Amino acid sequence: MQKSKGFTIIELIVVIAIIAVLAGIVLVNVTQYINKSKDAAIKANLRQIYTVAAEKFLKDYTYIGFVISNPSGQCAGSSYQIHTSVSAFAAYAKLCTSSAFWCVDSTGAVKELATAPDSDVYTCTAGDGGAGGGETLCGGITCEPGYICIDGACAYVHQCPGGHTCETNLPCCGSGCCTNPGDSCCDGITCYNPEAHFCCGQGNGVTSPNGGECPNL
Repeated sequence: MQKSKGFTIIELIVVIAIIAVLAGIVLVNVTQYINKSKDAAIKANLRQIYTVAAEKFLKDYTYIGFVISNPSGQCAGSSYQIHTSVSAFAAYAKLCTSSAFWCVDSTGAVKELATAPDSDVYTCTAGDGGAGGGETLCGGITCEPGYICIDGACAYVHQCPGGHTCETNLPCCGSGCCTNPGDSCCDGITCYNPEAHFCCGQGNGVTSPNGGECPNL
């Protein structure tokens, strides 16, 4: 009886190579699937962050002090970031499937950015390319909290959704600024102190004496 012939070394190497290629394809597909799932979680978390930030503003009339607890699901080596002023904020995180960032802000913008916003910007606007944003110096120095860099100098102002600036302690109102720090309720034109007026549709509604009912619009 003739003995059965075993595998040669070349045949074994070919088989191993085929298995390695197949394993590599499976690994790449699994990794892409995981990263796409993380991206979906990042976008969902940022939508939730927008909702919670809006609730804080309605309660405290400022975004300052709002902190992100960094929910799970972000990409390795990155985290959720938020830039806040009295009347505006931008929150973002790096996506896992690319080098881009996903961003939401107080204007309701939801978009992908090639680079992270600079730390003195409170809208979803691409920054200078730094992963953390805002790492550049202003006239050779780093601006203190509450200051932003304007024309090479640190200024005690914050950026408003309309694109203009107000002093850091003064809320934005329409295309202008409130004159008193406590007047954080704005009907689009006039500033009101929320302790003295009941604000209907905060930011774009009408006002009536505190405790009164909002008239029909």
